[in-house]
Amino acid sequence: MMKAKKGNSLISGPHQSHQDCIKKIFITQLSDIFSIKHCLLEYLPIFAANVSHLIIKQAIQENIGEINIQLNRMKEIFNLIGEKYETQECDEVKAITHEIIKTVNITATSNLETELGVLFHLVALQSMEITSYSILYELGLSMHNTALLLLIRQNLDIAKDNKELYELIIHEFVNSGVIKKGYKSV
Repeated sequence: MMKAKKGNSLISGPHQSHQDCIKKIFITQLSDIFSIKHCLLEYLPIFAANVSHLIIKQAIQENIGEINIQLNRMKEIFNLIGEKYETQECDEVKAITHEIIKTVNITATSNLETELGVLFHLVALQSMEITSYSILYELGLSMHNTALLLLIRQNLDIAKDNKELYELIIHEFVNSGVIKKGYKSV
């Protein structure tokens, strides 16, 4: 177990106030999710083009529209805290999206495998997003800015709704008869 030296905090270090440390982490995390959302705008249309089921295509296209709304809200947050926004590399999302593309193009032996593989990965991405927004919200509480908190909460709610939609589609696929009726092999 680490012990803080006199005058130092395990969280903030010797020269940063607690609030400065929280703001720095907040900006870093906000920048990360901002970049991830930009990355998804590039990849989601590829996923939509590779699935055959109309409901999945529509869900992905709806998600793309909502990402633009989320990005605008994040720009507002950056403005509220007096910071600039820039996109960065998002290696984690690229790894997941490459896994989705691999599922779509290489390993799937049927349309059903493709559709469920894409949905599985989209739920995983939404889960990461929900976690990120939840942490941002907790960090934002210390900033005492209700407008900032509202914007984060709205983006969090969209992420939760998208995850729930993808999960409902999976549920319908598994339990409704789509699987029982079968899919043609690719």
